[in-house]
Amino acid sequence: MSINELKILRDKDFLSNEDIDSPSPPSKKGFLKYIEKQTGDDVWDIYYASFVGKDSFNSSTWASDIFQKIDQEKILFDLEEQKRTTLFWIIFKDLEHERRIKRALLDEAKKGKKVVNDFFDYITPVYEGSGVELSLEVDQEGINYLEYETKEEGVKKARAYNISMEEMQKLYNVTGAKLFEGNVRQGLPDKKAGKELRERFKKYLKVGVLIKGVEGQHFSEEFTEELNEYFKLKEVDQKQNKPELFWYKNNGISIFVDPKDGYKPEARSISIKPDKVSVINGAQTLTNMFLGVEELLKQMVNINDEKEEKYKELINEVLAEIYVKVIFIEGDKEFSEAITEGLNNQIPIRPEDLAAIFPAVKNLNKVLEKYQTKILKAGESPGFNDGYSPLEFVKSFLIVDGRPGTSKNFGKDKLKEELENALEKIKKDKSLMDKMRLVSDIEKWWNAKNKSIEKKEIFDKYGKCYFQSYVLLRRDDFGGEDSFKKENLDLYKENMKEDLIKLKRDADMNDYKSDALFNKIKALYTKDIEVCKLPFSSIVDMKYELLEYITNSDVSSYAYASRINKFLSSKNIEKRYFRTISEVDGRIQEYFPLPNSTFEELYIGRKRRMGDIVYPKFENSKLKKELGRSYPLFVMKKDKKGKEGKLIGIEIMENFTLNHVVDDAKKVFDLTVEAFKAGEEKQFPKVSDDKVFHIRPKAIDSNDTFLFTDGREITKRTFWVNKTYIESLLKK
Repeated sequence: MSINELKILRDKDFLSNEDIDSPSPPSKKGFLKYIEKQTGDDVWDIYYASFVGKDSFNSSTWASDIFQKIDQEKILFDLEEQKRTTLFWIIFKDLEHERRIKRALLDEAKKGKKVVNDFFDYITPVYEGSGVELSLEVDQEGINYLEYETKEEGVKKARAYNISMEEMQKLYNVTGAKLFEGNVRQGLPDKKAGKELRERFKKYLKVGVLIKGVEGQHFSEEFTEELNEYFKLKEVDQKQNKPELFWYKNNGISIFVDPKDGYKPEARSISIKPDKVSVINGAQTLTNMFLGVEELLKQMVNINDEKEEKYKELINEVLAEIYVKVIFIEGDKEFSEAITEGLNNQIPIRPEDLAAIFPAVKNLNKVLEKYQTKILKAGESPGFNDGYSPLEFVKSFLIVDGRPGTSKNFGKDKLKEELENALEKIKKDKSLMDKMRLVSDIEKWWNAKNKSIEKKEIFDKYGKCYFQSYVLLRRDDFGGEDSFKKENLDLYKENMKEDLIKLKRDADMNDYKSDALFNKIKALYTKDIEVCKLPFSSIVDMKYELLEYITNSDVSSYAYASRINKFLSSKNIEKRYFRTISEVDGRIQEYFPLPNSTFEELYIGRKRRMGDIVYPKFENSKLKKELGRSYPLFVMKKDKKGKEGKLIGIEIMENFTLNHVVDDAKKVFDLTVEAFKAGEEKQFPKVSDDKVFHIRPKAIDSNDTFLFTDGREITKRTFWVNKTYIESLLKK
């Protein structure tokens, strides 16, 4: 059946003739087949399969086998190293068929439901029936349709019909979300407005079910009362939400069609090819109506364990009485954007909503796919991807681009221009996407920090975007990306304030809405420095002076790094990445954390992927790279434990390294990977395991989490070196 699957994907424009005529035959992984697709100068990994012919009614013959293959013969890939787009296209008969297949696999999965949900969240469904001509019956045999015609180029004619929701369900069932590709929204299923709309629509369905249930003698009198009690419909609800009243309370649906694509308006029906039409207004109506149908069906089955088909037949009778105004607009596709902008009055379209269908966004998403993120339409679920709205993406990118003032005061009228600009720059410099991730981490730190500041300065109120750009600007001075530590952000903040003092600026609110001040800050680090800085090693001869400087500052151990950095600046000593650790009577007071990046590579870019993952090998890991580094370590000697302990001495190890415990680190690294694979947090190496390293939390606050492989959000953590081992190093 392989060639048939490829032809279906080709006929629906997922693949080209060149792709399916490749001399290399498809390979196989589990029940999925695999080919490579050449696109421009890039290569995509394509996995595909078909469920056509399988159904929940005969699930015992296939569901167990398929689930085992999804669960055990998992797809293995590593996008971080391959830097290749990986797509999963699964062919179903239609949307209803997809939902039946998912339900059958969930029933089979038992405790492994997450594996199934992950799989269906990530795949792109392809509906076999979407290419088959579909005929939609219209009300009163079409005698009451309204026609409007112009002589304008691009848009020629429009016809308005009354069509039942039962007929519209036929269209939605063979297209799913693909029906809304030309729409600026995806139905808002997860937004508050979308949920409220769905509940309103369900009232029409509930009232209709009660009326039809009694009239058609589908229900006993007792069950009708039970159902009415469960629905909790007030008398006024039953009066105002009869199915035939829906037409008066809904704005209708607009469908853009091209006469060249098989659109045929006939006397009693409309003939269309589902995969060639686009709903440019009314995504909310269709999405939430049919999500409401699905929710109501589940509720009714839960109330009374009748066969689902019986309730479905009843709901379809109700849908046959719910009519909606449907306008078919004939024209060239490039005009659909202008029309969809002027439609939809239920929830006004904002410029950032419209931006989601710009060509630049479509092309950006092809690039962003490699980084497991995308730019989302309003209401679109990110599935297994992290997602941005178009506005969020541009504002974050402007920060990465060194334009924090523009980000702070961004004008939405320039969204298209900036999206195109971002596309060009990201194509040339892929590291910009890593910086986008850091922008998000810095924002979390800033927001958490600001909560603890009782009296906020101008900088605290308006300087967040500036600060994010500043951290990216100065990152190399603090050890670069691989050594980026959130605890250093206090240090960055101190340094930025010092730079503002150098510029003799008491920045006000308006300064943070412009890039002018930030350009002056950048100049501090890009212009030639006239005065030669002293080498970092000079600090060793100044340790007693440094001790006096810190003790006079009367700061806690958490601020030692910040004071040292200030001292370096005051003495014109070059900056280097360094660490500090506290000691009392030869005993280390805290465990020694390694940079978050050493642990993050086990989930960043992979946290929303199905199944197992090809984790980085220890030999190529950031942990091993960190262990090979050499940097100064300031041992801060105190007279007693705790916050009350006074600093009484400083020793400086100029070339501290952990490169002699690589074998120990590999054992802990491998155990950590096994914990990820098993989805068992309890398997992370602990302090009590008496190894050199262990895993423990290291986060901004309790809300600073990541998605673990068991499906739970857990506190961020990293690798730590045990206190006893650090003590033994210092004694040597």
